[in-house]
Amino acid sequence: MFRKVNEFRRYMKNRDAMAAALVPDEAVVADAPMPGLAPAMEAAVAGDHAPAADLLASTHRRRAWDDRSHAVDLLARMSLRTPQWLDAWETEAGPDDPAPLVVRSALGLNSAWEHRTRERAENVSQEQFKAFHATLGDTTDTLQRAVDRTDDDPEPWRLGLIHARGLEAPPEVWQGYVSALREIDPWHHGGLRAALELQTAKWFGSHEQAYDVAFGLAAEAPADSRVRTLPLDAVFEHAVADGAEDVARAGRAEEAIALTTGWLAQADPERYHVVAVHRGVLAATLMLLGRFDESFDEFVALGPHATRYPWGYWADDPREGFLRFRSAVSVKAAGRK
Repeated sequence: MFRKVNEFRRYMKNRDAMAAALVPDEAVVADAPMPGLAPAMEAAVAGDHAPAADLLASTHRRRAWDDRSHAVDLLARMSLRTPQWLDAWETEAGPDDPAPLVVRSALGLNSAWEHRTRERAENVSQEQFKAFHATLGDTTDTLQRAVDRTDDDPEPWRLGLIHARGLEAPPEVWQGYVSALREIDPWHHGGLRAALELQTAKWFGSHEQAYDVAFGLAAEAPADSRVRTLPLDAVFEHAVADGAEDVARAGRAEEAIALTTGWLAQADPERYHVVAVHRGVLAATLMLLGRFDESFDEFVALGPHATRYPWGYWADDPREGFLRFRSAVSVKAAGRK
């Protein structure tokens, strides 16, 4: 009882200073678009698809694959509510332009997962599963046409791995996708992250398999590669599924945390649309492991940047999930200082 009283006293003493270290709740945004993407999205909604098409062409030309995945994902999510710009782009571009096909494929995947929701399988109705699989089936042809019309874009293969997960494709199918993706970009983070998820206990593998794959890739990857953060994704998935004690027994968390903090130390903070994802996973993992002081420090460093992964695990609105856990971590950390 006295320990709880002392924690409360420490919380009351420290809460104002800790709150001042965080950006206000109203300043937090979910999935802030990378530089140049917000104006393109605004123009698309207003009926002009050219800026979005130009931006995607630039990411392809520069082989800026992280930016390309980010842009495709945000444009696809926007199209769930306002697809007219994409319809117009496809009409103007014609059937042989792979760029709108890639966005259309991502839109199909987003639409499918909206039907399925983020609930566990046992909590998803038969009607939801039927709509989920039907939408994935409808997306198959679009993805195939995107693949057939380009041989130097890894994005259709990244999306193909997400598609394969939904359809529970056998390993020989999605392993072929990984091989095709790595021929274009051997260290494509988004594609390898999608492949890792297929090998987690939540889907078709195990915690041990996910660790082996993630640490194996990280050991081979260049020092500045985002792939070096994959082991922390494996730890996070393990912690969400089975809790801190099981993660501690596995004995892989410290190395994974070190790999991610090492990558973050040399990452360009101006690339917030990339950095916030990994710092968010770090904050969430430290929170799940009960390391609230360290998690709080990562929330301070995150500033206003909430991202769908990982905060969408706990709320339909990732911003809501971010704020909820930031508040809980702040209370815990303030009571321990």
